[in-house]
Amino acid sequence: MMTRSPRHAGRGGERGSVSVFTVIIAATLMLVAGLCIEGGRVLNARATMTDHAEQAARAGAQNLADSGLRGTAAITLDAPAASASARAYLDGVGHTGDSRVTVSSQTVSVTVEDEVPTTMLRLVGMSSVHVTATGKARAAVGIFEEDKP
Repeated sequence: MMTRSPRHAGRGGERGSVSVFTVIIAATLMLVAGLCIEGGRVLNARATMTDHAEQAARAGAQNLADSGLRGTAAITLDAPAASASARAYLDGVGHTGDSRVTVSSQTVSVTVEDEVPTTMLRLVGMSSVHVTATGKARAAVGIFEEDKP
């Protein structure tokens, strides 16, 4: 008959608990790593899209209407040309998602949207993350108070 040594007595219920603990910790670390990786991708995509939207708005805001440049009329934008310039910029940088260009008398607003594909989060059913960014620019001639340091 085999007897347990006093060193191992009373530990029969803990056999294999390290294996379960290891599996749970490994799964948790994989999830956290996945969230970090996917979060970085989303932040990078949002920064890039914001840059594209702002630059497209600036490209559009360069199209001033001739009536404001000749005479005493207020400076206004040529809406069709401003919209076309903003869209041409987005096409030039290869933006493939949705975009909206809104032109008022002195402001161009560009909103871009796209889906950022995921890798690790597919395991929990998220195949992509929707990202939206907006950029605005206004027509300006001269120096304004808010532009001064």
